[in-house]
Amino acid sequence: MGIRGEFFAWFDRAKDDAGFTYDSDVAKAAGMSHTSISGWRSGRQRPTAKSLSDVARVLNKSAQEAWAKAGLMTASDVHKASAPSIRQDLALIDRALRDPSTPAEDLVVIEATLELLMARLEAREARKKVA
Repeated sequence: MGIRGEFFAWFDRAKDDAGFTYDSDVAKAAGMSHTSISGWRSGRQRPTAKSLSDVARVLNKSAQEAWAKAGLMTASDVHKASAPSIRQDLALIDRALRDPSTPAEDLVVIEATLELLMARLEAREARKKVA
């Protein structure tokens, strides 16, 4: 089936479960262009970690699950997360980014995680402005 096929099988089930009929409605609810998801389906565009995070939120799924389904990270990577202190996590990320021998797969996971965190920070700031 391939990654794109697997992703859309997951996406279509999640879309139905969340009560959406059309891809364009999911895109709009996620704050994206109504044609974004059709671009993913056709292969003209690739979803970013942030857009996947936004779609996952609308579909009541975790961003990590969406990333795994879209091939940005493996399912096993999703489950590898541990909970050391924030300072230790940041030091490890900094070290990995500075190390030229860090595998590309690790950098993809780091990038996806940082995009998710930035999206959460932006959402938090937006909520503060409304309050």
